[in-house]
Amino acid sequence: MTNNDKSQNGNGAVASANRQRSAHHPSKTLKQAEELARVVYNQGARRCDPDNIAKQARYSGANNGAFKTLRASTSQFGLIVSDGSTISLAEEWIPILLHDDPQQLRLARQKAMYRPDLYKQLIEEFSGRQLPSVEKLAQQLHLSPKYGILKDAAGVAAKVFFESASYAGLLDDRNRINPMGNVTFVDVGMADDGRQDEEKGDVREPETDRTANTGQTTRLKLSDVRSEMPPELAELFKIEIPLENERVVHIYGPRRILREDKVRIKQYIDLWLEEKPSSSKPEDERDSAAHDRWDIEAE
Repeated sequence: MTNNDKSQNGNGAVASANRQRSAHHPSKTLKQAEELARVVYNQGARRCDPDNIAKQARYSGANNGAFKTLRASTSQFGLIVSDGSTISLAEEWIPILLHDDPQQLRLARQKAMYRPDLYKQLIEEFSGRQLPSVEKLAQQLHLSPKYGILKDAAGVAAKVFFESASYAGLLDDRNRINPMGNVTFVDVGMADDGRQDEEKGDVREPETDRTANTGQTTRLKLSDVRSEMPPELAELFKIEIPLENERVVHIYGPRRILREDKVRIKQYIDLWLEEKPSSSKPEDERDSAAHDRWDIEAE
């Protein structure tokens, strides 16, 4: 081998080492990922053989390139996990697919949209704003260094994000992103219980669930919720809607709102889980999303 050959080989090695790659992002849509997750669920959910999963999903095997891409995307959405030799459905998705409840599915899909770092960044940046067209979004993805997406991958990245956000129900009819957690829910029933305990000298402080813009559910102390109550709440228009079993929903908001905002509020109402008719269920086993009374704060 001549010195010239060695030089060329060395330059080739350097070029290969310096080859840039896009930041991790799903190459397959959330819908496609969910379809693969259902295959895993139907094959036993836990510790499934990758070759069997691939064939059930109509691929030649686990080493098929297209299957590897789909598997990677499904993992990025948080629907499956792998230990290298087996594939399992993510534990939180097992009851979701078991019950197949439309509202729970929608919440789970929206939460999955926050798992990829790129998607979380886009959702937060375009919150309440209209998404650009797929072509313009692709331009932004590769022109802005903060996204880390190469030009060759930008088109697919933009298209997959658009389709996934629509499938998850994060887009309205004008392609504006409506992220999770824009409405703060306060459980007044728990607040009343807490005040009674304080009067009795009990130091127990109830907790309530709130879903933040990150898509993760956090536990907040009642005092934290009270401190977030806006002082102008009393000045807002109040609607009381009676429910079954002498329960009531309180809605606070401005007297006039846009038609688009009415549609947005309805979307959040549709996300509420329906309470099962059984009344004999112990209190500590009731669904945490089914509360006796809610207050909705609209700024």
